Amino acid sequence: VVGHDTRPAARDLLAGVLSALVRSGCRAVEIGPVSDDCFRFAVHHLEADAGIRVTGDGHPSWWIGLDAVAAGGRPLSRGAGLDTWESAAGSQLPRPTRHAGSRRSFQATEVYQATLKRHLLASRPLNISLAAPEGPERDSLSQLLKPLPWTLHHVDALTNDDSRRISGQDRSVAYDVRLSWSNDRDGTLYCDETGTPIDPTALFLLLARGILFDHPGQPVVLAQRHADRLTSAIRQLGGRPRTFPGTSRADTWQALKDHDAVMGIDDNGNTWCGESAPTQDRLLIVAHVLRMLDHHHRPLSQLIARND
Repeated sequence: VVGHDTRPAARDLLAGVLSALVRSGCRAVEIGPVSDDCFRFAVHHLEADAGIRVTGDGHPSWWIGLDAVAAGGRPLSRGAGLDTWESAAGSQLPRPTRHAGSRRSFQATEVYQATLKRHLLASRPLNISLAAPEGPERDSLSQLLKPLPWTLHHVDALTNDDSRRISGQDRSVAYDVRLSWSNDRDGTLYCDETGTPIDPTALFLLLARGILFDHPGQPVVLAQRHADRLTSAIRQLGGRPRTFPGTSRADTWQALKDHDAVMGIDDNGNTWCGESAPTQDRLLIVAHVLRMLDHHHRPLSQLIARND
């Protein structure tokens, strides 16, 4: 599976990637401009052997490179697959076949959005503030919320003025929740209705309350640095906490897979969901937060305080 981000340089490098894959006998499936989460979803959904995304996520706008994942959308890192790929790349192996591969397209974004819709069941109006750059993720969230009574208010990507809006100094609209992100590699900043930022572990416990209500008795994986604080709370919510070592995305992905966990928290405090494959999907987490807000008819600050 081959995708790319929206940087101008991505298309030129994409052409080279597709050409090399076909020349090497691979069956390349092009999915177009997609977010990192949609890309990993497509690798799993299409049961692909691997995926490559042309992207500069997490770097300045002039940066471009390749992000590769293994089957199931499993991240690669040192000691978890990346070393093997590097060794193979440097061994100058011959082409695996004399025959050229193939190339086709797949509309991954439509299928990806369809899987998110089942989490978006609205019963009352909500106002949501979003500070995020233009791109597939912002577009997908806009399309998903458009038919619902949840109104998405776009503010400019974060500047000093927008930081004041996010922190609650802009009172022109009564927002139920405020969201902001800058790229696929960054986490999402959540603020409650007062503009107060929400601690990532507090958000994780809020989501655990809802997810474990639907899946009682299921495993929840915790990075070691969070185990002391969260183990007892997860047991009280009806989950089975499982601690794992390691700090990389590959470590977290593997822990969820090994324990067949419904959710987890990584070393950086990011929430992961089990779903059909382990994923740190920003829009899926947003969907869970909005569902909790809609269902409980209480301000987000009170829902967070309930877990203290």
